[in-house]
Amino acid sequence: MLHRQVHRWTFLVTWSLLAAWAGQGPMVFAQGTKEAKAAKSANSPQEALGVYSDAANFQNNNAFDLAAEEWEKFLQKFPQDPLATKAQHYLGVCNLQLKQLDKAAAAFAAVVKNHPNFELIQDAYLNLGWCQYSLGGQKVEGAYAQAAATFAEMVKKFPAGKHTEQALFYAGEAEYNLGKKKEAVAAYDQLIKKYPQSALRSDALYALGVTHEELGQHADAGQAYDLFLKEFASHELANEVQMRKAETVLQAGDFAAAEKMFGDVAKLAGLASVDHALYRQAFCLSKLDKFAEAAALYVRIPTEFAQSPYVADAAMSAGRCYYRTEQFPEAAQWFQKVVDGSSNGRIEAAHWLCRIYLRDKKPQQAINLAKQVLPKAGDDPFAVNLQMDQADAWYESADSRPEAVAAYLKIATGHPQHELAAQALYNAAFGALELGQYDEALKHTADFLKAYPGHRLAPDVQYVSAECHLQRGEHPQAEKLYAKLAESATDHPDRETWQVRRGLAIYLQKKYGDAVAALEPTVAELKNADNQAQAQFVLGVSHFYLDQFDGAVQALQAAMKANPKWKQADEAMLFLARALRKQDKTPEAISTLSQLITDFPNSRLLDQAHYRCGEFSYAAGDYKTAIAEYDAVVAADAKSPFAPYALYGKGWAQLKNKAYPEAIESFNALVASHPEHALVADTHLALGMSLRQAGKLDDAVKEIDLYLASAESKWQRLSGLTCPSRASTFISRGRLPSV
Repeated sequence: MLHRQVHRWTFLVTWSLLAAWAGQGPMVFAQGTKEAKAAKSANSPQEALGVYSDAANFQNNNAFDLAAEEWEKFLQKFPQDPLATKAQHYLGVCNLQLKQLDKAAAAFAAVVKNHPNFELIQDAYLNLGWCQYSLGGQKVEGAYAQAAATFAEMVKKFPAGKHTEQALFYAGEAEYNLGKKKEAVAAYDQLIKKYPQSALRSDALYALGVTHEELGQHADAGQAYDLFLKEFASHELANEVQMRKAETVLQAGDFAAAEKMFGDVAKLAGLASVDHALYRQAFCLSKLDKFAEAAALYVRIPTEFAQSPYVADAAMSAGRCYYRTEQFPEAAQWFQKVVDGSSNGRIEAAHWLCRIYLRDKKPQQAINLAKQVLPKAGDDPFAVNLQMDQADAWYESADSRPEAVAAYLKIATGHPQHELAAQALYNAAFGALELGQYDEALKHTADFLKAYPGHRLAPDVQYVSAECHLQRGEHPQAEKLYAKLAESATDHPDRETWQVRRGLAIYLQKKYGDAVAALEPTVAELKNADNQAQAQFVLGVSHFYLDQFDGAVQALQAAMKANPKWKQADEAMLFLARALRKQDKTPEAISTLSQLITDFPNSRLLDQAHYRCGEFSYAAGDYKTAIAEYDAVVAADAKSPFAPYALYGKGWAQLKNKAYPEAIESFNALVASHPEHALVADTHLALGMSLRQAGKLDDAVKEIDLYLASAESKWQRLSGLTCPSRASTFISRGRLPSV
């Protein structure tokens, strides 16, 4: 052991179990208990017994907060009751369980002060001293002094009491923490002499030696250490005592000095435990974050002391140190030696080796290693870790993610008490989310929150639930979950992400004003670039649909500034161009679209970008550019939903340029390639105009007839009436509008 050992435990003295039941009559104590008999003989009023019973039952069922409330109620209403002393004591016990040490101390202090003949007075003293000592550990001013005084008074009043040896030991500890080391020595020494069979004897001897050393009383320290080694030769602290001076310095936190001392000890001629000294020296170096130097010493042990009991631990520690210095090949080498050996550390070494493989993006090697070692893992403490590594490796292999999810579930269900069980269940839920298995993911999240309601990962699990609802289009549920997350987990590093996702859920419900209200107060505080970009994007689009184009432009520009390469940057640029166009800033809109096309050549929005660029150019009277952009739509994706609109716009741009044959060709291409499209009727009209301008009146009449027939059909469908007009009438009268 590497630091001064101070055993600490909570002194919760035995108290009688009380029970009550509710029947037709009044609440009564369970029959046969000591406490029940005492209560009945106390001649307490029935109401007092009822409160006492409730408090006792709550306490028996570990509902210490409720019990404390009832004990306080009892003391307030029945301060003179014969059971009040016990109530006061049990109030202290409950507050001690609740870690409300100040309240517990006050309760025990009241018992000690006012009821010196109380049957549990020694327990009250011990608990009072313990509370005060613990408060001292919390840096409460004067608490150690109070503890020392309480324990001293206890020893004085009960020199042969049932808790006197504990009182002596912690009196010494309290004095030690007060810096009164001579007084501490006296307490330790009294315990050692008076209680030779005490379970605290080894700790007292050790503490006595350390305290003597800190006082500079090295001879006395040597006597204490000698006695320790005589009586506790096989004790876990024996080697530590042998290296007492170095260990003392180490326990003071001076790792640099301790490292030198261990180094000097290791060089002593004839030292039988050189390997131990080297091992401890390496430890000091690691505590100083000198992992490379520590690794060099750890390596010496298996190299120079092949029979040392520290060989396997040293090899493992060498691997860990190399791992910390990111010397992964060296770390892998030593972990592999442990894997190839026969020590109990094989499974842990395989675990770390798998982590290296995963870091190096070699999931298959991790899978193979886990497959090789796991059958021999048995109940090794790191067996589950290795199973987790294997699942992680499957997860990193895109084709094996279903296997990963299954493996995570196996860990969670097969080892529900393991520290990784919760992590595994979360991973299963998240993996199912990524696989689009939203029902399964929601089941896993529900199982998690039922099994681990207070776990640190609970907020992350709730995020998975919210995201499942969002992806399933259940936007109101997602909104509520994200709002709850943001309100409850205020310190979570992903809180700002949840706030943004909540805004997105609101936006997807087309509650654009609410989305703006949700995001605008927090958007300036977002630190993550992607979150900033998404929040500004949602704000910008919401403003756009609210016809608030100034706000839309501002927010969308902010989104682009936050992260120009954000995954939806192309969409942000598209909306920015549309908003600029709404502001009559057509050149800026066209420039934005051109940038989109240049920066995102593989964008799924490329066809729309070209189309809108064509539309904006057409509106600006730049028909040549418009034609080129319309052509680009079809070139980008002939099956694009914008393709027929591009052909239509192209035809009109050619018509405007008086390129009638080309316009005729474009309109004909639209009709031929998209015969069922809603634009076909209007295309017949435009085609008729083009043919008329080209002097092909007969063909023009046919196209206009087709248009009118379509219009008539539509009219009939809408009103049941007939449109009598004929195209030839319009043409003969010259009523067709000129281009």
